[in-house]
Amino acid sequence: MFKECREVLTSITFGDSWSMSNVEDVTEMFYHCKALTKIVTGTNWDLSKVELDKSNNMFYECKNLVGDNQTKFDSGSTN
Repeated sequence: MFKECREVLTSITFGDSWSMSNVEDVTEMFYHCKALTKIVTGTNWDLSKVELDKSNNMFYECKNLVGDNQTKFDSGSTN
């Protein structure tokens, strides 16, 4: 969806009207979004239908992405 945004996409906000409840595959969704630092999700950010093998490389090379508690991306903690 946002694959190869590289230096263009720095942050993204998904409001409550953005529903992910029927999404089954998020493979490479933010692949190579190197400048991405922040993702804010709404109440409809439900990825319960996504199977583990359908989320490969979702955040590949998103090394600037910071978590809610200012946690940094750790490639050693991903599959």
